Amino acid sequence: MKLLIYAILTSILISCAFADVIDFSDGGSLEGGPIIFRDGIIRIDGVNYDREKVARLTLEAPVEEKMGEQAAAIHSDLAADKRELMESAERTFAQFPDAAGIVLIDHGTYRLKNDGTRTYTYHFAGKILKSSNLVWGQRPLGFEEGRSRVKILFARVISSEGEEFWWDTTAYTISEPSDAGVFFSYGKVMSATFPQVTVGSIVEYFFEKETYNPFDPNFFSPGFYFQDDVPVAESRCKIIVPNDKKLNYRNYDWPDGNLSPRITEDENFTSYEWLLTDVEPLVEEIDAPSWGDLVPRFDATLFQDWDYLHDWLGGLMSSRMTATEEIRAKVAEITEDAADMADSINRIYTWVQRKIHYISIKGSISSGQTGHDAAFTFEKKYGDCTDKSILFSTMLREIGVEAYPIILITN
Repeated sequence: MKLLIYAILTSILISCAFADVIDFSDGGSLEGGPIIFRDGIIRIDGVNYDREKVARLTLEAPVEEKMGEQAAAIHSDLAADKRELMESAERTFAQFPDAAGIVLIDHGTYRLKNDGTRTYTYHFAGKILKSSNLVWGQRPLGFEEGRSRVKILFARVISSEGEEFWWDTTAYTISEPSDAGVFFSYGKVMSATFPQVTVGSIVEYFFEKETYNPFDPNFFSPGFYFQDDVPVAESRCKIIVPNDKKLNYRNYDWPDGNLSPRITEDENFTSYEWLLTDVEPLVEEIDAPSWGDLVPRFDATLFQDWDYLHDWLGGLMSSRMTATEEIRAKVAEITEDAADMADSINRIYTWVQRKIHYISIKGSISSGQTGHDAAFTFEKKYGDCTDKSILFSTMLREIGVEAYPIILITN
């Protein structure tokens, strides 16, 4: 699945027959049941709790062991929920019998708070029709310690016969990102493997990523893709921002000219909601444009122009372009007997190309976006495209060439 994802069936109540304990973010817990999700609200024993105040749901004993006479009613809710999912899968399968899978629930919600912290929640359900989509039985989630955290609130697998298997919300692993070759990045990965996933299963999960320490509270740029290489029954994305923040957005490749989200407002927040239903799969072709140029999607931001971003990036890059005595000496050595300015430029370029080995090390947002100091790259003799550009520009300035790194998005 792509990183930017989808939504559906928001009228469905998701009743967790095994989730009997709520742990709250500020400490303490509550035991009871059944637990029901709807529109970011968790309900237990007739009381609603805002999702942001809940740290984790724990799946303990089957509900019938604790609820006695209420078990039949709870099972009735679950049966209706399963029935809706299975019926949706059958309807979509009738339209696309050759699909490798069907996305049934594809619902993402971005919420920006007044202090600049933010959350992203995502609810997914998909029916696996071919072995190539067994990957839906696993979910990796990236996060950065000290800046963000991730939680999978619940996950279950429904077999083709309707039997349910609930994932233990404590059964996850934390690992370093498995970058290959010359790429090394910051952050960690939380990974979950859901139980009893086979062809014919429906996989459903709900996760949250919370950014509690954003590197800049003004940087809020959500986006969403509304199509996949399999059919999507319903895809929905919502963005919620404080009323004093203006959300600027642009839609791409929206069908039938439907370009405007549904906008609602209360006394504190404004909500923008995009929705597509019965989305056909995208069949990729050889040498096709990138995915983002083909599928319905949107980009959004709080900025009305590029000035803030340019000032931030430019300021960081400028602070890294300082020549040391060692750099000056090397430039003098390289260009000592150059025929002219063009020859000097060529010699410096060739030296950077041959002597600075390509290794990408991203230790923070700062180095990730704007590279390392020229002196660091010169000393270590390695760096990525940004590091090399900063060093190259710094060395060119020593021969009187006004040079700057330029960021280009090549795909």
